[in-house]
Amino acid sequence: MRYTNSGQATLNLTASVAFGCSASVSKDVTIWPLPSIQNVPEIVMPLGFETTLPITYSDNINQYTWSPGDALSCTNCPTPVANPKFTTNYRVSVVDANGCRATSNIVVRVICENRNYFIPNTFSPNNDGQNDVFYPRGRSLDRIQSMRIFNRWGEMVFERKNFAPNAASEGWNGMIRGQQAASDAYVYIIEVICENGQVVALKGNVTLIR
Repeated sequence: MRYTNSGQATLNLTASVAFGCSASVSKDVTIWPLPSIQNVPEIVMPLGFETTLPITYSDNINQYTWSPGDALSCTNCPTPVANPKFTTNYRVSVVDANGCRATSNIVVRVICENRNYFIPNTFSPNNDGQNDVFYPRGRSLDRIQSMRIFNRWGEMVFERKNFAPNAASEGWNGMIRGQQAASDAYVYIIEVICENGQVVALKGNVTLIR
């Protein structure tokens, strides 16, 4: 028998044989409510950051099991901290003091976004040791797939491919074919590959100041 509501119930059993004799017995039972889990189906998190999974439960739960256990601070606690590199579908299974069970899922969608990269809008290549080179930087970046810089007439004045982020030695030092570039606004097109494999295309202006 399947019960859809919690509370008290009485079970009745009658047994009989072919020649007509029968007997009955009854028993009162308690139908416990199932554990309750409340959570949103998906949250979005920047790559390289962490978040406490937003999930709440009904009372009386005494066992928690999270899977997969990758990038979780714990697998047997109610609200672990998650910092996955890739989008992950986490599942929690709970058991309460009455032995009743429930499950739920929450997807942590990992994206590479503007908190992961920084592109300066000015630089001053005057060899004073400060902001002399234009280069992309950030966190949780795998590599820079390409960086191209154009002057106001659309001529490409700098190009570099497949280099490490946060590397001033790989950036543009304000030289064009051995000559100092003029103070002006230049257009950059940069393709960043994040640690989760996501490719981000960035385009904007950088002002060279002398």
